[in-house]
Amino acid sequence: MTVEHTSAQQQEEILLATLSHVPFEGWTMEALRRGCETVGYPRERANWLFGASPLGLVEAFFLMTDRKMLLALDEHDLTQMRVRDRVALAIRLRLELLEAHKIAVDRALAFLSHPTRLREGLSFVARTVSEIWYAAGDSATDFNYYTKRALLMGVYMTTLRFWLRDTSPSHTETHDFLESKLDKVMQIPKVKEKIKQVSGKLGNLFR
Repeated sequence: MTVEHTSAQQQEEILLATLSHVPFEGWTMEALRRGCETVGYPRERANWLFGASPLGLVEAFFLMTDRKMLLALDEHDLTQMRVRDRVALAIRLRLELLEAHKIAVDRALAFLSHPTRLREGLSFVARTVSEIWYAAGDSATDFNYYTKRALLMGVYMTTLRFWLRDTSPSHTETHDFLESKLDKVMQIPKVKEKIKQVSGKLGNLFR
């Protein structure tokens, strides 16, 4: 049996089933094997899925959530929304998709925080953040490309950790937290521009 015999739909079915085992088995191959069994596939099929590694399994989870987030975002009319509000909506939609898998998300963060997996974990989050910016209509290719993504990574990760511990109705406290973080981040470009303007004026004094 090879991975070609497992369609994308079947892989997602197995991945979703695996999530129910992660709280007990962690992000492990055993969780994946149990996921295969849950939906009627032999345990051995796990050996040909997601690179046959826990890291590949976590990445597949991130990719699936990114894809579903973008599909959910497409159902909204973004034309009259500010970029900042589109970003906020994308993050809220992503958290809604993760709601049923809070423990698995918590386990994923712990798994990716290990020094040997930190680099890959950061790349997974960076990809998510890029998807959010592109979906929000940002097409920057200059230095701002990296600045915006670095800032949003901070916003997203702190919001995600807040959300994991949030017990407020409908996660209203998380939404307020996110809005506050975004408001602060959106002020940074304005501050940078003011600094540039002031620096330019100071430079002229010596010319």
